[in-house]
Amino acid sequence: MAGATTGTVSLTNSSLSHALYSSDALDATSTSSKVTFPINSAVMVTVQVVAASLTGTVAFKLQSSNDGTNFDDITGATSSIATTAGSTSIHLSSPPGLYCRLQVTAAGGAGTITPTCCLKGGQ
Repeated sequence: MAGATTGTVSLTNSSLSHALYSSDALDATSTSSKVTFPINSAVMVTVQVVAASLTGTVAFKLQSSNDGTNFDDITGATSSIATTAGSTSIHLSSPPGLYCRLQVTAAGGAGTITPTCCLKGGQ
């Protein structure tokens, strides 16, 4: 699908009990846009999504995987953002799997979203 992006993740900060991963901006106009974060054995995960120049509403969900290839939806881990510039977060206690993927599920008319992932424990 034209315009789809897959985020590139970089480790911004890490200690024994916390890690912060950041991603490049994702195209908010494509339901094929996604980014995967390694969560290993984290006990808490927070994914924050920051919007820039959005038109329309962008919805997204979190999915989990044990192998980084096959992903399943995480029940209740959905959100959306509809402002031209703003942010929203999804918090997970005891997240399943070793990987967490943010997948755009409903695209807006224009703009980008930039996800970050903060892990607590298990690093």
